[in-house]
Amino acid sequence: MNAAVLSVAIGKWYPRGQARLIKQLHKTATVCDPIMWCNTYPEGSVPIDEIPYTFKPKAFREAQRRGYKIALWMDSAVYPVKNLIPVLAQLNTQPVLALLNGGWQVGQWCCDEALGPLGISREQAMQIPEVTTCMFGLNLGSPEAQRFLNEWDRLSFTFKGHWANEKIIDKIREMKLPFRSVGPVSDDERVYGHRHDQTAASVILHKMGIAGVPMKPWLSYNPDNKDVLAINRGGPDVDKVL
Repeated sequence: MNAAVLSVAIGKWYPRGQARLIKQLHKTATVCDPIMWCNTYPEGSVPIDEIPYTFKPKAFREAQRRGYKIALWMDSAVYPVKNLIPVLAQLNTQPVLALLNGGWQVGQWCCDEALGPLGISREQAMQIPEVTTCMFGLNLGSPEAQRFLNEWDRLSFTFKGHWANEKIIDKIREMKLPFRSVGPVSDDERVYGHRHDQTAASVILHKMGIAGVPMKPWLSYNPDNKDVLAINRGGPDVDKVL
């Protein structure tokens, strides 16, 4: 199978997470080619402290440039616990594999400034299911995937925004939601923050009529759940998870 697994790791614990990912690809005997960047970026990326995660569409562009048909993105926090052949095989038959993100709606994770460029209102955004891009796949031979990737790349300037809305930061802390920056996101207290590439991806897929699928059996945030292909678990103790 002509498949690549993509990942970028910049600073802090992320390189160790990426090393764990590579180790688990070998341990689970997943037949793929890892295309990884460690403390470097895919060509054309904007540094993460300027605009977060523009390197994701650029990584897919690089996989395409190298001739891969199937490309699966995995964050440094994600690692396989089983062979990934089912997800790679799934991508042979569909253009995009996007996992629904726990019942959240795009409107809860979209800054005001991104609404206009994304072509939606706040109320429309509140009706769009959010997908996660921590593990996300494209069939690069598909016209639909190409259309998605073109739009995702074009709209990468909308990835800019704070993780947490300063307007409701006490509520965010009480809910123990993860965030890396706090700032003005929206005066609308239904908005928790901005999710960058994930927000844009969710809107583009919705407009294309491509629905997300339930996270299981593909992915879990619970390291004790082994009935999935991969676990999302990162942080400073990334070495202690396995």
